[in-house]
Amino acid sequence: IEEATDESTIQKEKDNGLNAMEEETLKALTDIPNAIASYKVRMKNEINYIAMNAQNTISALGVYSTVEDQARNEIDKAVAAAETNIDNATSEDDVNKAINNAQNIINELYKSFLAFMIISSKSKIIIDFSIPLMPSILVTK
Repeated sequence: IEEATDESTIQKEKDNGLNAMEEETLKALTDIPNAIASYKVRMKNEINYIAMNAQNTISALGVYSTVEDQARNEIDKAVAAAETNIDNATSEDDVNKAINNAQNIINELYKSFLAFMIISSKSKIIIDFSIPLMPSILVTK
């Protein structure tokens, strides 16, 4: 524009500059959905990784198949809900809310399972300790 010698050249350069800025803006706006889509994929992978770790740990600790299966099923439900919420999300904040909600559910399920294991283990220890004493308790009269 500074080197232009007449009004039409100035207008032409101005229009070229505005068109270039508009193209860049449109390109940036087009990239936003792509960025969110990419973020959604990464977050789905993350929640699946978290769930897999929790389920593997539960399987490694579990000897109570019904409770273990229930915990694993509830984790699967939390992941499915998170994936649906992520698919429906329109922003990174919505995706983050879905991930945080699923992580909280998985953490609570995991803690509940561990609490059950501890209570069951203590009960088993008490029973294992009590059974050998039972005959002497019953016989002492």
